[in-house]
Amino acid sequence: ESATPKGAAVPVESDGVEADFAYQYVAESEKGYYFWERINPGWLYPRLMFLDRESGQVVPLCSRPDCTHKGEECNAYFRENNRDGGGVNKLYLQYYEGDLYAVGLSEDAYASLFRIRADGSGEWEISAKLYRTDYAATGEWKTPDVLIEGGYVYFVDALQKVQKLERMPIDGGTPEVLLEGDGNASSVSIFRIKSNGGSLFFQVVSYRKDDPENGRAAAYRYDPAAGQCS
Repeated sequence: ESATPKGAAVPVESDGVEADFAYQYVAESEKGYYFWERINPGWLYPRLMFLDRESGQVVPLCSRPDCTHKGEECNAYFRENNRDGGGVNKLYLQYYEGDLYAVGLSEDAYASLFRIRADGSGEWEISAKLYRTDYAATGEWKTPDVLIEGGYVYFVDALQKVQKLERMPIDGGTPEVLLEGDGNASSVSIFRIKSNGGSLFFQVVSYRKDDPENGRAAAYRYDPAAGQCS
């Protein structure tokens, strides 16, 4: 059985996958792949697309049979971050237990995890508010490093000078700090969070205040069962 969203229009040539699409984040499901469409000057409404593994068809993730898939009314369109009403950032996408997840900004300026229905119904909701931002005042935004694993969302506030790895339940709650940067460091970056065999792996680069020119890099493993980083 094809996983193409029910009622989706037959794809046309312009709906094909382009090798140089700007949003490189692809989410794999049991039946296919989801990805953000490449934006260009002639197309101002980048959509969430679905590639059916069996048929090879690429369609906008919209289940409305009457939709032209050409504007903001399409279920496959998700507004970008903005100061007035929040929105979804296109630099993260993950499929997890039947739903898609993206990150973006809530209306009250929280960096948030958004849950998107994978059936093309267009329904989306805030799954978890990760941390408050100053975006409304400064307009400064950096996509947080995010990974969902084992019912938790693991995240790093990319705007912090000395970063820390935190997690909270996927449906929201109190954040738990798993690894905090060295207090003697002038900057600490945590990135490339990946999972394998039930553990998380990530990289840390830190610069000490007394030696700002020489960074120290290390790879860490977090074991959820033991609750420890090593």
